[in-house]
Amino acid sequence: ISSWFKTGGVTVRPADYDSGAFTSELFVNVTATADQEARFFARLESQVGKPYDWRAVLSFYSKRTGRDWQSPDAWFCSEHIGDGLVDCGLFPLHIASELSRLTPRDCWLRT
Repeated sequence: ISSWFKTGGVTVRPADYDSGAFTSELFVNVTATADQEARFFARLESQVGKPYDWRAVLSFYSKRTGRDWQSPDAWFCSEHIGDGLVDCGLFPLHIASELSRLTPRDCWLRT
């Protein structure tokens, strides 16, 4: 479950949907309780069908987009994961709220 520009937003795809697209990948294991894991995946699943967040991607180049990464109307990949991490308690809301953007590196550093 992820948000990808080629599919127009949040969709469910096979785990190897991007196989061969990269020279290397980093998989991060996150320590979580069974409840946190269930909440994380339930949150991700609840967002299926939401559009891709083009405005947030543009905010990396211009701060004038006024886009809040936590707005639930659209997602790009790291926002979608970050939202799940906040929902299950693995990314403290007070830290997430201080960010105007959320990158893959932000998610990785928090986990």
